[in-house]
Amino acid sequence: MFSNLSQNSILYVLDLQSTPKILSGPIERISMPRPRYNTFNPAMEMVVDITATINGEKREFKGVPNGSIANFGNDAFVLAENREALNSYINSML
Repeated sequence: MFSNLSQNSILYVLDLQSTPKILSGPIERISMPRPRYNTFNPAMEMVVDITATINGEKREFKGVPNGSIANFGNDAFVLAENREALNSYINSML
């Protein structure tokens, strides 16, 4: 889960804009998990905010679902907490 990552952990990104490519970079900051909505439903989805340096560029991902992989940015990016999760996602795409 993304909430298990900490500063300087590696974030893996599949960039699906134009030519797909795999990028990675260290996390600079990750927020504590919070509910997506302000209700007390026990099945509430938890989200985190991640700031990372990807390909030499500082990027912010806000409201990332707290799982091991997430489509983000209108399917322009797929974020993964580890390389194996990203490889599984790529294999399922193929």
